[in-house]
Amino acid sequence: MRINFLNMTNAKRIRLFLMGAVLGSIIMYFFVFKERNVYKSPSEVIHGKLQSKQLQYTKHAQCRMQCRSISESEVLEILKNGEINYDKSQVHDKPCPSYALEGNTADGQSVRIVFAECDSTTKVITAIDLGKKDDVDCSCE
Repeated sequence: MRINFLNMTNAKRIRLFLMGAVLGSIIMYFFVFKERNVYKSPSEVIHGKLQSKQLQYTKHAQCRMQCRSISESEVLEILKNGEINYDKSQVHDKPCPSYALEGNTADGQSVRIVFAECDSTTKVITAIDLGKKDDVDCSCE
């Protein structure tokens, strides 16, 4: 079937153009945009960035985790599901902005874990038990 564009009316040209545009949009959706979620909240973007990098524990964080009975699996759970406390976060720190994520562990402990998003790693900076007000038996320097 050969289409002669010179003898077509404007209405036919517009219909042909719209059919092509719709078909092209459908193809683009399925092959390019289907796997992308362009409607992510800022918290989802931050969680994704922190989770996409290798996790590295600072000595201070390891000491605080031991003193406060917070395991690595609990840190991972907070990293995955914790709420970002922007008042306790330092999002403009250079070179590694830090984010304070808060939540409850499986055993009901209310914790805040501070993560730093660096170039190639996510660093665990500290771990805080929000239920305890003082750590007299915990000396981490």
